[in-house]
Amino acid sequence: MLHPMDAYGLAGAVASIATFGGFAYGGLQLRMARSLVSAQFEQQFNERYRLVIARVPLESMLGESSVYDPSNDAQQQVRRAFYDYFELCEEQLFYKDSGKVSNSTWNEWRVGIESNFMLPAFRSAWEDLSAACPEQFSNLRILIDEFQLSDHKRFAGMD
Repeated sequence: MLHPMDAYGLAGAVASIATFGGFAYGGLQLRMARSLVSAQFEQQFNERYRLVIARVPLESMLGESSVYDPSNDAQQQVRRAFYDYFELCEEQLFYKDSGKVSNSTWNEWRVGIESNFMLPAFRSAWEDLSAACPEQFSNLRILIDEFQLSDHKRFAGMD
């Protein structure tokens, strides 16, 4: 038979283990919830990207031509699509700098931004809109400079 002091000690140990288990389980649940919220937040940007990029002419996405001509009145919707794309990139950079997106997601976004900026229409649109909006896109300007420094040949002709 257990001595009463031993029983209290055993009960205390069991209670401590149960408490630790509860905290560990709660911590795991909290981590999973944060991960889910983060994934949903990142997915919203992916959806916005698809909506914006769908408004960019297919020829521009395929790199077939610059197609972008801001002086053409019919091209104003295309100009707006590029503006919205650059604004989305700026937001992605802001949230990356704020630590609100995972490194793996940011790396995917960065590769996508760099790939798009290799296309002539994106470069033309950037030259136009970055000049037209000198106070905007400050984070994106820094990223574009990084692209230029890493590969001058691909970005020759960009300011």
